[in-house]
Amino acid sequence: MIVNKAVTYARVSSKEQAIEGYSIDAQVKLLKKYAAENNISLEDSFMDIETAKKTGRTDFNKMVNFLQNSKTVKHLLVEKIDRLLRNLFDLAFTDQLMTEFNVKVHFVKDGFVIDKFSRSSDKFIFALKGIMAKQSVDNLSEEVIKGMKEKAEQGVFPSHAPYGYKNEGTKGKRIISKNPEEALYVKKIYDLYCEGYSLARIRSKVLSEGLVYRNGKNFHKSTVEYILKNEFYTGVFYWNGVRYENASHPDRKSTRLNSSHRIRYR
Repeated sequence: MIVNKAVTYARVSSKEQAIEGYSIDAQVKLLKKYAAENNISLEDSFMDIETAKKTGRTDFNKMVNFLQNSKTVKHLLVEKIDRLLRNLFDLAFTDQLMTEFNVKVHFVKDGFVIDKFSRSSDKFIFALKGIMAKQSVDNLSEEVIKGMKEKAEQGVFPSHAPYGYKNEGTKGKRIISKNPEEALYVKKIYDLYCEGYSLARIRSKVLSEGLVYRNGKNFHKSTVEYILKNEFYTGVFYWNGVRYENASHPDRKSTRLNSSHRIRYR
């Protein structure tokens, strides 16, 4: 009996990872079951977990490279089309695997198998679903941008809080609050500047008093300057090129720096 050889590919976003049915484990389990039922030998597996901080799909690229160079593995098992295709480049790579490298792609949950010998109608459906996957990604991006804009208009800075503050709360209700320990040093920096200290002396002073900056990163003189120039501490922030003066974060007026104080290089 001829045994077909295959690789599996699974993908989730960090958000989906926590949802039952979307986890990597659930996908892999389904693909292994399908392989066992269809006389398919699994030679390797690839998986990507996408996060907001990291773009690109490392294992997707590895999987494409593996199939392009393999002489014996000619089957790819994936849970659904939207697990494999996220943009038109993915669609093009997958089409190349089928047409040039004789790979047969099995979309297990969709009950859909396609290769270069498939009917034109099936290829059309496959391409259409790939475009729909791209549209879904674009729409999600638009919704995220729209949500961030709405948040900014409500006075909440929709990104990572600067030194002296922290992001907290649950999804959809995240706010920016004061970080008590860091806030003391921010106030100290402003006070020292108003007393005539240079940027270099301010830096040395707060470091000697125990300031630890952002997980132990170096606290440079330029960082002191950035804090002094950052209008966030006076109740103003910028988002996507727009200035917002209705900031809701606390203690925003507590610093002694105002429009009459301008940072000077010392």
